Amino acid sequence: MPLAGRQLKAVDEALLDAFGLKALDRLLLHGLDMHREHLSIGDDLTEVVFAVTRELNRRDRIPELVAVAGAYRPAHRGLSELADRLLAAPVRPAARPALELLLSGDRRRLLDARDWHLRLGALQRRVARVELTDGARLGTAFLAGPDVAVTCHHVLERFVSGAAPATMVRLRFDVRTSATDSPISPGVTYPLATDWLVDASPPSAGERRGAVDTPEPTGDELDFVAIRLDGRPGEEPVDGIRELPDAPDRGWLPLPAAGSPPEAGDPLFVLQHPHGGPLKLAFDRVLGVNGGGTRIRHTVDTEPGSSGSPCFDRDLNLVAVHHSGDPAAFGGAAPGFNQAVPIGPIALRLARAGVCVD
Repeated sequence: MPLAGRQLKAVDEALLDAFGLKALDRLLLHGLDMHREHLSIGDDLTEVVFAVTRELNRRDRIPELVAVAGAYRPAHRGLSELADRLLAAPVRPAARPALELLLSGDRRRLLDARDWHLRLGALQRRVARVELTDGARLGTAFLAGPDVAVTCHHVLERFVSGAAPATMVRLRFDVRTSATDSPISPGVTYPLATDWLVDASPPSAGERRGAVDTPEPTGDELDFVAIRLDGRPGEEPVDGIRELPDAPDRGWLPLPAAGSPPEAGDPLFVLQHPHGGPLKLAFDRVLGVNGGGTRIRHTVDTEPGSSGSPCFDRDLNLVAVHHSGDPAAFGGAAPGFNQAVPIGPIALRLARAGVCVD
């Protein structure tokens, strides 16, 4: 149903705050398959937005516009609030006071939904797909500094060893699709710097042969590699566009200087590029941590291409790097777990390599 005037005004204000003219043109073309020139001619952004929203309102496509705009600017508060109002019908269950109990006794488990959503939007900008110039898609990575990214050692092993040239490697940020997986943005890529290898730690000998616990991985077998990029994506705006004076930088994931790994039963969230596709979020729980504190087993769904994905606790703090699954699955048995490397030991090594930690 078309929106009323006051609702349209809110849409106009959010779009004007979130987009410049060129970004709006891309939004309409990639997200809605529309050419802005067919709706409005000129370069006055206010007039263009007014004409575009009125025409899309006539076609009853404002909710679609808001959804696509939110995908482009996931951390924008105004678009997030519009999406909450226009894309979801409120559910108001009948009051049942006798059942409304704080079962855990811990009010910290009641998270602020708005803050959590905005933090997740910011995290998405810092996760990339690892791919090659020939189109192959290898895994997932995340920024740990302005120009430093982290992924799994086994994802880039042949480049670490020198068996293949590192000039083939690219990190692609901001791959976006609509709710129906239609492409919205191809993202932006960064090659590796000339002096690209910051630090590397291989998987364990047992993991290489499919025996994940024999022997238990040591503190020098963390299956990660830190790589330096040609450019500083963490200090650049999303999509490389700085049309707005207050356009936020991409940022990076802070590495904790200290802290305990998650415990059995804790929730775990994984941002990943499964099968090299668009960024996905999956969640479940932690099964436990090994005796040496070098591996975390969990039940979050992952697929090939998810190695190197950042893992977060319920407050979206970085706690681990996903790196493998249950090798029993390769023999046809039902898998019992997936596995990650705690971020603590990795952060300690990166601090020694000169990468800042919190």
